[in-house]
Amino acid sequence: MIFLSIFLRRQLKKKSDCHLILIGEGSLEDRIKDKVINLDLQSKVSFLGLRDDIPQLLKAMDIFLMPSLYEGLPISAVEAQAAGLKIVLSTEVSKETALSENVHFLSLTEESDSWATIILSEPFGNKPTEKLFLYDMKKTANQLEKVYFTE
Repeated sequence: MIFLSIFLRRQLKKKSDCHLILIGEGSLEDRIKDKVINLDLQSKVSFLGLRDDIPQLLKAMDIFLMPSLYEGLPISAVEAQAAGLKIVLSTEVSKETALSENVHFLSLTEESDSWATIILSEPFGNKPTEKLFLYDMKKTANQLEKVYFTE
């Protein structure tokens, strides 16, 4: 939470062309909304809630950011890599998440300027990666279903 407020205050306000999109729901959502209001950043932040059009949203993004406090293997980060996005994840996210060269890990204890440097540095925005891979979430779900529910 502190990272979000510091980053938003120092960096997002500086960049007139930046817009933060938050997709999904979580236990910190109300606190984040309050922080956005307190920092007067409503015009720079969109809360989209739960969505079923993630591939289309990812195509509109330049970077995928996940400063999670704890996370296993997030499917959303895998999908973002498949979309060719630059990815910045906290070190609390499983290292196995990195399936492309566009993934950067940073500690949540790092200064916000370190995060900002990575986030705002080139390359970003749907740039092709050296490793090309295909990821099909429905196929993966079907494979997992067979593993867990086969008699």
